[in-house]
Amino acid sequence: MKYKPNNIGALFKNKNRVHERSPVMTGTIQLTSSVVRAHGRRIASGEKAILRLAGWHNIAANTAERYITIKAQLPLLEESAQLPFDDDDNEDPMDL
Repeated sequence: MKYKPNNIGALFKNKNRVHERSPVMTGTIQLTSSVVRAHGRRIASGEKAILRLAGWHNIAANTAERYITIKAQLPLLEESAQLPFDDDDNEDPMDL
């Protein structure tokens, strides 16, 4: 079965971190064609291409490795890009 993009990705601890300024986490996200087309139209019209991001702590079932699932979506309103996501807990999302 072919994987369908759904604007969801994951960030894992960067095991190849060699410098203090290297990223702590790395990962990928696969965007749907509709999100890419919408951003193409925005860029063509001179607007900024903005994605709203959300993240959730997870633990891999097979390795017990901690990671963050991320989801991207187009902002509903221009000002909504500035609003924070609801924070269910006050944990540091980078504290792995």
